[in-house]
Amino acid sequence: METQMNKNKTLAVLILIIALVAASFAGCSKQEGQMTESSLIAEVNGQEISLDEFNKNFTIFEKNYTQLYGEQIWSQEIQGKTITQIAKEQIMEKMITEELIRQHMVEQDTELDFEGIDKTYGDFEKELESSEEMKAFYEENEIGEDFIRKQLEMEEYLTIFKQQTLEKLGFDEMRLEEIYDEYVVNVRASHILVETEEALDEVQAKLEEGADFGELAKEYSIDTYSAVNGGDLGYFARGAMVPEFEEASFSQPVGVVGEPVKSDYGYHLIKVEDRKTLADLKSEMSEEELEMEKEAIRNNLMEAKIVEEIDSLMEAAEIERYADNIE
Repeated sequence: METQMNKNKTLAVLILIIALVAASFAGCSKQEGQMTESSLIAEVNGQEISLDEFNKNFTIFEKNYTQLYGEQIWSQEIQGKTITQIAKEQIMEKMITEELIRQHMVEQDTELDFEGIDKTYGDFEKELESSEEMKAFYEENEIGEDFIRKQLEMEEYLTIFKQQTLEKLGFDEMRLEEIYDEYVVNVRASHILVETEEALDEVQAKLEEGADFGELAKEYSIDTYSAVNGGDLGYFARGAMVPEFEEASFSQPVGVVGEPVKSDYGYHLIKVEDRKTLADLKSEMSEEELEMEKEAIRNNLMEAKIVEEIDSLMEAAEIERYADNIE
């Protein structure tokens, strides 16, 4: 399980880097005329996202990521997929999400700061002129002014969307302090991980008969790291486990074996042993650590609200994906 969780963290880091590096270079513009499906990666409410836009996005990301980690990174695998495959899938989804946000902002008659965009583009041009390598890269890949200006507009739409979404939280400082004290920071949980539904049924039947959870973990769990300790994973924070596991661990009552949770690793039976709120941990923290934890809580709340808003847009949208075109 330790190795598996590390792989999950690597995937999370990859997604985060895509979000940071590609933020200013996500294709979202409508092309002139109708394109064939082979030249698209998606349609969002009838709006076409072209394969050409996708390729430019990926080329920019590939260059940045290669500079960070070297050429060998692209052949590495996580959960049976190469980094190349994962990156392409994530960039496609990011472009779809940004197109949804763009449409939403246009419907609201959102005004952009075109003077600011002009200034940013002017600064970018100066930077481009000062680097022969960078200039050659953009020319070679036909990444020109129209593409970059559209991405700068998209970046501003994203900034305004985020600001509007965060305002909907409506938290004042007093309410935030209450949330801090109640917010679960760490959870201690045990689990039994099995590969098949048959094994799951067998373990659940024995639990119903009164068998000890820890002993069953030692006998059945394929997570050898925790099995030797009766399934005990110790205390862990948010973001340390796969999403399905984390959601169950941070929401289940203490002392109760919850409903089975399916993840890429198999079926988990989870028993929450203990949970600690920020109030529980205050006395163990320095002022600096406490402020860092509060900042993390604020970020988690903001991120959850933004995800909620995006999910709402997704549910109301008509999206056609042409994933075969990015392979």
